[in-house]
Amino acid sequence: MPNDDGDKRVLNYCEEVLLFERDVRLLDDRNWLNDQIISFALEYIYQEILPSAKQAKACIVSSNVCELFKFGDTDLIKQVCSDLGFAKKELLLLPVNDNDKPSQTGGSHWSLLAFHRKANRFEYFDSLSYSNLDTAKSIASACESLLETAKKPKFNLTPVPLQQNGSDCGVYLIEFAKVIVQAFAEGVLFLDFSHITPSFIKDQRKKAIMLTPVFEVSQDDQFLLITVRAPFAKITDTEIEYHGNEFLFVSKPYFLRLYLPKEVVDNDTGTAEYDSDKGYFNIKVPKLVPGEVFTGLDMITELLRPKGAQSAKPLIEECNDDEDEQILLAQSVPNEDGPVPEDTCSKFGYGFAWRRFGVFRKLQEEISQLIDLADPDDRAIDQRLQLCRDMNQQLFNEDHYLADLYSPDDGLTAALKLELPSDEKLSTLSFEDRDRMKDLPKKRWELSTAQHTTVALSLADLLFAYLYDYRTTECENTVESSWTIVKLSPTLSFLVKYADVKEAIVGTFERSLVFPLYRNWELSVKVLEDVRRILRLGRIAILKCLLVIHRLLASHGEYRYILNDLYVTDYCVWIQTVPDAVLDQLATEISAFAIAKDMLCLDLEEVELAGRLATLNCSENGPESNAVVSDQQCLRSVAVSCGLIDSDDEQ
Repeated sequence: MPNDDGDKRVLNYCEEVLLFERDVRLLDDRNWLNDQIISFALEYIYQEILPSAKQAKACIVSSNVCELFKFGDTDLIKQVCSDLGFAKKELLLLPVNDNDKPSQTGGSHWSLLAFHRKANRFEYFDSLSYSNLDTAKSIASACESLLETAKKPKFNLTPVPLQQNGSDCGVYLIEFAKVIVQAFAEGVLFLDFSHITPSFIKDQRKKAIMLTPVFEVSQDDQFLLITVRAPFAKITDTEIEYHGNEFLFVSKPYFLRLYLPKEVVDNDTGTAEYDSDKGYFNIKVPKLVPGEVFTGLDMITELLRPKGAQSAKPLIEECNDDEDEQILLAQSVPNEDGPVPEDTCSKFGYGFAWRRFGVFRKLQEEISQLIDLADPDDRAIDQRLQLCRDMNQQLFNEDHYLADLYSPDDGLTAALKLELPSDEKLSTLSFEDRDRMKDLPKKRWELSTAQHTTVALSLADLLFAYLYDYRTTECENTVESSWTIVKLSPTLSFLVKYADVKEAIVGTFERSLVFPLYRNWELSVKVLEDVRRILRLGRIAILKCLLVIHRLLASHGEYRYILNDLYVTDYCVWIQTVPDAVLDQLATEISAFAIAKDMLCLDLEEVELAGRLATLNCSENGPESNAVVSDQQCLRSVAVSCGLIDSDDEQ
């Protein structure tokens, strides 16, 4: 439908932003982006990247409201913004432009201002060396009374990549916003802008600010069956191409390139249909060799990763400035101080594959209660497991354990009787799973077989911790779930490194009997059976568990998202490509391992013996008798009843 000027409406997004053809034309090279394009892009990023639980904690402030902060008086600002709930938001994003006339809209330069409540600071991002700095400071000052912070927020200037022309500032703003919102959604502490280069921005212009859609790939003998969710696609401009090992889908504002494990062919048998009611494209892609099996089609992160030469070093590879050349970005977890010496990591490292160091020292004031290991950067790897077990032994509560043993409440009884979902449900990725997977880093861990095996051992305690919470909450996660998972996993709470399966199972078994609400041996044994089942089902079932852990740590509890950055994000990536032999070995060893109470450092048999002694009536004359028997006689009677000695044993 055209507007009053005869300009055709292109998109009405979430009833929030209207785009017309004149707006879309600005996406071409050498044009400034206007308020409408900026508003659409930021709203889209907010709706599509942030999970619903996080959306309530963030706010994308419109450019109109930012103009009000620049030119409105205090009373008007409070009146207009009172319903926006700034005081309850953890993240604010405010687009800043250099317009200095209240009677006009827009301006000639865009930059970005963000407020992070947990850090109590504004951060300023400008691709033209802080040319909008004074305007940004005035907006921050106008916001302060609405934030209701205990102290005046700090104002930081954040170094970012700089533009090399006079028209790309809006695209840089959008890319900065993507990084910030993605980090907030995933609970990642660090912001990595290293991929935002002039060539990348040029490529984004060509893609018209496109985002990766949620997709699913299955197969039959003849075809790959690719489903793409693109509810806001412009059907007339949709392009679908495939040949060899690549599949390409372009439909503004979506862009999807898949790197397939085997070859497909473009012939007359391929089809594509669009379901307008559901917003899905259903695409049939012919296989080059009919009957050939394509493996790993559920491993979404791997399908999105360019198959270039592998390197352990962080790398940004830019082919050249030719329009037809693609940009391949190999991503890595950023490290502010550069590479950590290998010797340091081998002795004091932590995180996935024990390749991180110094994180806790930098953030000790903010995250002192995040884990149980004191001074983690000063604790050698080979000391941590024993320190963990020492704490377990010290904090073990005999009365709590005995109460759950002899008087289980309804919640514990329900957890013991719970039947987990079917194998099919446990090993089928949901829409939410796929949505989270598409935003994982597009990288691959190159590890030796021995390193894969060691990394897999920590997977055992992560699964145990998650499945304990899953069983005790009756398959419904709670606000305490992230606490439970971190507490029960020695990997997350003590940064341990295991030598074998026994250490991994015993370590998490002990913590399951020391910290959570229900501390019951039979319950822990059932959870171990759940772990065995998940491992038997394979990598998809394991990945589903890891994705839930990732979501819980990102959305529940202060600073637990840092453990995603250190561990869980990389486990979600690693599990998609780890050799089958590594997972098979872990499943076999855990299946064969028989846990016993005397393996733990909690003296459970003695505690149970004492509990029986307290509850048994040792008198032959019944409970009403006043007869007194010796401790030795009582202990012998209890030991016989427990099956620890024979009735004719004199000792």
